[in-house]
Amino acid sequence: MFFKTDFHLPKDATAPVLLIADETGIAPSRSFWAGREHKPMCLSFECWNHEELPFAPEIHALTKEKKIYPLIAYSRDLNNKMYVDSLLEREAGTVLSLLHNPKAHIYFCGTSAVEQVVRNKLLMALCAGNDEHPCLEMSNAIEKSVIVKMQKRFITEVYGSPKQEFDTMELQWQNTTLNIVKASI
Repeated sequence: MFFKTDFHLPKDATAPVLLIADETGIAPSRSFWAGREHKPMCLSFECWNHEELPFAPEIHALTKEKKIYPLIAYSRDLNNKMYVDSLLEREAGTVLSLLHNPKAHIYFCGTSAVEQVVRNKLLMALCAGNDEHPCLEMSNAIEKSVIVKMQKRFITEVYGSPKQEFDTMELQWQNTTLNIVKASI
């Protein structure tokens, strides 16, 4: 059985791409960098430690060829413990540039819990802004994020059960999505 998915590279090979993954979510990212020539991609990935980094030889080779820019978080590294959301916060300037670039595509593949954290970090980057991109109020940041998602420029492949606890940002995200869909009909 085959399922229709939007999880594929943009047709425009010059479009900037950010790949965000946790755990086994790196496999689809690998298919992107192995599948065809594309403008350099930024890979944000989380794993336990240096020894657990999957596809390390490929990532290192592509980095030397300047085809991929890796941002790797090691969640069990005692000297430099970091998670993928911390990487996104540290690289907020790059994230903002991509969110405001109409050609850029951001892909996430991983667990539903991490997807929600990543989405919230993207929203916080929009709210914080920087010298190039002014800060947005939370409602405007959510609206921009929903529009980017509806334009198929923020694409997710999520596995696992979603978090069941109440989350204000999730509720606002759902309401904004509903309002934008209603307005476009």
